[in-house]
Amino acid sequence: MIGRSSFKNNIHYFLDFIYIVLSTKNGYYKLMSEEKPKTYKEILQNIQRMNPAQKKRLALKGNITERKILINDPSLEVKIAVIQSPKCTEGEIERIAGAASTPEVVLKTICSSAKWLKSGRIKLACLKNPRLPISTANKFLRAIDKHQLRKISKQHIFPKNIRDLASKILSR
Repeated sequence: MIGRSSFKNNIHYFLDFIYIVLSTKNGYYKLMSEEKPKTYKEILQNIQRMNPAQKKRLALKGNITERKILINDPSLEVKIAVIQSPKCTEGEIERIAGAASTPEVVLKTICSSAKWLKSGRIKLACLKNPRLPISTANKFLRAIDKHQLRKISKQHIFPKNIRDLASKILSR
């Protein structure tokens, strides 16, 4: 038989355990480690000191702030590693695909990934990029319905060659 005092202690331990488990699930896991969060400037300085192999590893395992910094790295291998990261979200890929400074190789990597092409937003972001190869654009435009093709052919957000191709497909 359990005495009252030991029962109370067991309940308190149990409740403390529940609190810690719930806290870690809700993102309050900082209770165990008292590290200060790094500032953007500190993260940038750490990345600048890394060699390309370390940057590739960080691109695959890092958080969103580190991936935002690494996507602007001059090395194409690092940029491709950022895109292939399992932590990379649809919003990040959409932002990368829509940026005019994104190299053609990175766009081809995005366009060759079945994971990212499920999203219509990413396809549209790719179409808005002037560096998208015309063959890839042709593939995307053939899969789009006529209503969206009309919009694409009239909106000046899209590059001229994409608008011309959309209107050519519409006229067929």
